[in-house]
Amino acid sequence: TIATVQPYSVEVESMIEGDPSYFQFVAPGIMAMVVMMSLMTGLPHAISYEKDTGTLDGMLVAPIHRMAIILGKVMAQTSRGMIQGVIILGLAMLLFGVQIYGNILYVLLIMLLTVLSFVGLGILVTSFTDKEETASMIMMTLMFPMMFLGGVFFPIEQMPGFMQTIASALPLTYATSAMRKVMILGAGLGDITTEITFMVVFGLVFLFISVPMFKRAMNR
Repeated sequence: TIATVQPYSVEVESMIEGDPSYFQFVAPGIMAMVVMMSLMTGLPHAISYEKDTGTLDGMLVAPIHRMAIILGKVMAQTSRGMIQGVIILGLAMLLFGVQIYGNILYVLLIMLLTVLSFVGLGILVTSFTDKEETASMIMMTLMFPMMFLGGVFFPIEQMPGFMQTIASALPLTYATSAMRKVMILGAGLGDITTEITFMVVFGLVFLFISVPMFKRAMNR
């Protein structure tokens, strides 16, 4: 008996619409990274710089609550980070054809959660430092590893095992993953529950630690 095998016809179909590119992959991570950098570099200038110049002492003797000072600094840096993130998104769409397949409101929500996940860490660092240069140096030391281990420029799965373990503990990893799922795959909130939970828990834990430390540092 002679069997005849018909030739196979292989068709490759992308999971996303349109013509995917590296810019489409990297844009969500860059947005999350810009928000992180804006907050992490802005807080040392907003707090430590005023310690150096003495203007923070004037705020502390004013009839306002210490939490109002912290909240004001955080809100200013949050607004700055959100504006920069939106600008990056607009440039990516205009210049590189990046598209958003998910809900734009989810993108803004993830940007806010990115701020929440890093603001406690930023306050904590400025609480332990007296000089703006020292705070900025520590911030940069923390940011650069996260930039390369957070999956911004290449998939985490391509890293060695120990690097993947480190990446799994970084909030930027989850911010990038959530942003990428929403922008590229059109994911809903139910699809990014893990990322949202990690960012919220990470941010709240560091806020719980950093706010008392900041108040104690202001009393020194």
